[in-house]
Amino acid sequence: MGKIPILSRILRFMGLVLLVDLALFAIVAATCLMGGTHCDALMWSDRMFWAGIIAYIGGAPAIIASLNTASGIEATMFGSAWAQEAAVNVISHEHKALGKRWIYFWHMVAIGSGAIAVSILISALA
Repeated sequence: MGKIPILSRILRFMGLVLLVDLALFAIVAATCLMGGTHCDALMWSDRMFWAGIIAYIGGAPAIIASLNTASGIEATMFGSAWAQEAAVNVISHEHKALGKRWIYFWHMVAIGSGAIAVSILISALA
C-alpha cells in the first residue's frame, strides 16, 4: 500500500471537521430547546460563537505540548554508534508525536472556525 493521496486526506480532514461542527450545532440546538428559554437568532449565534471559541481553546494544549519536544537530543558524529542510533530513534519518535499534535491543533482550529462561521451565517440571515 502506498501513501494516501492528498485529496483523500483533505476530504477526510474536512469530513471530520464538518461532522464535529454539526455535533456542536446539534448541542447548541438542544440547549436552546431544553433550556426552557426562547432562543432567538442572536442567542443562537452567540452560543455558536462561544462553542467555536471553546474549540480554539481546546487546541491550546497541542501548542503547549509541542513546545518542548525532543529538546536537548541530537544525533551527532561524536559518541558511539549505539548512542547515535538511540538518538535517531528518539528524534524520529518525537517527530511523529509532534506531527500528531499539530494535526490535532489544526482540527481544533478548523472546528472553531467552522462554528464561528455558522455563528456569522446565523447573524447574517436573521
